[in-house]
Amino acid sequence: MLKNIKVKDMLEDIKVKGWCKLSKVYNTEFITIAKDVIEELSLIYKSIQEKKGLFKETENSLHHICVLRPELVEKVFDDKLYSFLENYFQGKFILNSFGSTKLRPYGKTYTQIMHRDARDINSSKDMLNLIILLDDSTPDNGATKVLEGSHLLENFVPEKKYFDKHSINISGHAGDIIIFNPFLWHATGSNTSNKSRTIITPMVTRPFIKSGLDYVRAIGNNRIINYSTRIKQLFGYYSRTASNLEEFYAPKEKRMYRSDQK
Repeated sequence: MLKNIKVKDMLEDIKVKGWCKLSKVYNTEFITIAKDVIEELSLIYKSIQEKKGLFKETENSLHHICVLRPELVEKVFDDKLYSFLENYFQGKFILNSFGSTKLRPYGKTYTQIMHRDARDINSSKDMLNLIILLDDSTPDNGATKVLEGSHLLENFVPEKKYFDKHSINISGHAGDIIIFNPFLWHATGSNTSNKSRTIITPMVTRPFIKSGLDYVRAIGNNRIINYSTRIKQLFGYYSRTASNLEEFYAPKEKRMYRSDQK
């Protein structure tokens, strides 16, 4: 999927600006499948969110959709994207989250509040946010807003007026992917158009950072065991915590937390 990547330029953009974008990564077949899956899952999520009394807080956002449709992970992390991420982390990485947002015309989502997804500069070096565009993204339909360079400022907390004035919208086409440092101040924009904007929002981290959900337990070890080595890696199969001494005292090749998960 990824062709003619200038890896050094991408890494430099993330280092200096806090983000980079890759164009035409995913084809129309993937986009159609992904949007259909998200639409199908939205009713399941609405039922759970309403049951827990959290629908208003989580409206238009679906968290950890890979638990119900793990095949999306394999389609997203193709060879070249996976290779780039290994290059960035200089080693292994895992999924911390894998969600979706569908911003309807004049709709609301909690991510419209400016925020950071990392606690400090140091921890942000072990994480990356990804945004996969399933629709064209413009300032009119809620394109993500970022304050370039803010990931380099440890104690900088901008006022909303400052953020609104100095942030930029990252526009793009369906099939593009945006990669950014999670310490970058960012927010979902406002959709003043007449069409929805749908995105997939994976976060990847080094394996020693705890995932937002225990994917191995949620999907089931009996299913995970049949997945490819790459998908096991992404779901944290090789960076699990032993729960008893029998699991702890295991041969090197069968340990819950492997030695290459740095």
